[in-house]
Amino acid sequence: MKPITLPKNKGLKNPAVAAVASSPEGKEAIGNAIKRAQRQQDVAIEVAGKIIPFMFKVGVACIAGYVVYRIYNKRFVKLGENNSLNPANISEGQAANKAETIYQAMYGWGADVEEVAGQLAGLNYNGWVRLYNAFGNREPFGVFGDKMNLVEWLNDQFDADEMAELRFVLPGVF
Repeated sequence: MKPITLPKNKGLKNPAVAAVASSPEGKEAIGNAIKRAQRQQDVAIEVAGKIIPFMFKVGVACIAGYVVYRIYNKRFVKLGENNSLNPANISEGQAANKAETIYQAMYGWGADVEEVAGQLAGLNYNGWVRLYNAFGNREPFGVFGDKMNLVEWLNDQFDADEMAELRFVLPGVF
């Protein structure tokens, strides 16, 4: 059995190619090919130099747009009182006091549904609107989470049975 031998020379084996490459025309052709490759590389670098700043600007614009969207989307929108219904049966000051009492009843571990129901009892629709507007958007308990309005707080803190109890106390509002 003969041992396998690998070729030792890996250069150009065709003498015609070697002759063309060593001729002045061959050298010129090789030089032109190298120049074309260099120009293509320069164009690629120039295009990258334009695309990278553009992509950075697009990224910054997207992030800024998202921040503006979040701020706009999470803003508090006050409800308007309905003039065709009875006027509010609480003042702005009473609404602010009730809002703070409700917030304290729901803030922290556990929520006091009886206290919240007591604050909601007897309100008419426009009184509810004043209470809702006085409550505004408030910080949730803990580190994480977005500010919530009164309806979001109620839905977050109470289960379905407790919400049914609150809807019984103040029907048709939330």
